Amino acid sequence: MINEPIYHQPHLLRNKNTLIIIFSHFSHDLCLGLLPALLPFIRNALELDYLQAGGLLAALMITAGFSQFLGGWLGDRFPRRLLVAIGVGGVGMGSFVVGLSGSYLILIIVFIAIGLFAGLYHPSGIALLSDGVESHQRGRAVAYHMVGGSVGFLIAPLLGGFIATVLGWQVAFMLLCIPAFLAACIWLVFLPHGKSQSVTMQPYTTDPRAVTSWYRLVTVSIMSILMEVVTGAAVAFFALFLVDVQGLNPGSATIWLGLLRGGGLAGSLIGGYFVDRWGHHRAVLLSFLASGPALLLLSYLTTLPFFIVLFFFGLFYTMREVSVQTYLLYETPTRFRSRLIGIYFGLGMEGSSLIQPLVGYAMDNFGIISVYIWLGAASTAISIAMPVLLFIGIRKSQRN
Repeated sequence: MINEPIYHQPHLLRNKNTLIIIFSHFSHDLCLGLLPALLPFIRNALELDYLQAGGLLAALMITAGFSQFLGGWLGDRFPRRLLVAIGVGGVGMGSFVVGLSGSYLILIIVFIAIGLFAGLYHPSGIALLSDGVESHQRGRAVAYHMVGGSVGFLIAPLLGGFIATVLGWQVAFMLLCIPAFLAACIWLVFLPHGKSQSVTMQPYTTDPRAVTSWYRLVTVSIMSILMEVVTGAAVAFFALFLVDVQGLNPGSATIWLGLLRGGGLAGSLIGGYFVDRWGHHRAVLLSFLASGPALLLLSYLTTLPFFIVLFFFGLFYTMREVSVQTYLLYETPTRFRSRLIGIYFGLGMEGSSLIQPLVGYAMDNFGIISVYIWLGAASTAISIAMPVLLFIGIRKSQRN
């Protein structure tokens, strides 16, 4: 049955729960990854400027960020499997409708609808995977979940770019939404056999060695959200950066964007390993210290060095997500997990999406390179500030 406890399995990847959730995350992020990957094609077809392109991204991400709060609240009150099915299926349906759309206004409306469904997935999907997993496996569980998303974001520019080049960007949306429909059907078929919640629960316990102060918890949460706001805005425009700065054509840009997602795939696995071996505190610090400078370097590099750093930026970007999500899940009882993940994703996505039109406006007026330098400087400042603030908190607690 779909509610078989994960921690009773000999290995996480032998549990069908894990595999279904990984596939669901893959199909969900495959659909969401198409817009930033195919943005050059859409911009050329509809003759958009940076501000209008940022409006499309904002329509999707602002709504997706807001709906995370609703998804988190619903995930702690209703069957999480049902919410995952609705979220993934709705994203797939919206992507199919994008393929039927040909005007800017209709695309705005459809991406708003996709964002509403997208917010139902993460709070319930991550909680489903973490429920019942012993603490020493939680990093790997989150990492496997991130692998699904990373593969989806990797396939979106590679296969999406190829289909868009040969058959058009609208056909790419219509074809690559098929896995989302399949994932939704899998959840709906298994749903009648499950109980109201996903797994048999273990009593919530916290390892005393991993207990952190409220100061550290709040610091990690706030700085993670700020980093997501800055780096998320940069990632959203990467396809246009490859076209306008690196001189690639739209088809090549979408393919090379897969290098960023390939780094994300590696970062998912490495992040999960480091979290379980080093502890989530060290993994969070390492990923933070590397993410900011990597983004700043991308603003100055060209050709081969640029693409090497692009891969490592994707690696540290996803490693940070694995370590932070594990950190938050480790400190939260299961009955609150969906809400906590909803708040975390909601604030990060809302902040990033709200500044995307502003970033697009700044690119129109100051140039895309200048804006990426500003974003890189801001992310570097956050990378430095996070360990400094944690060190200050540790010194204060020692004196007390």
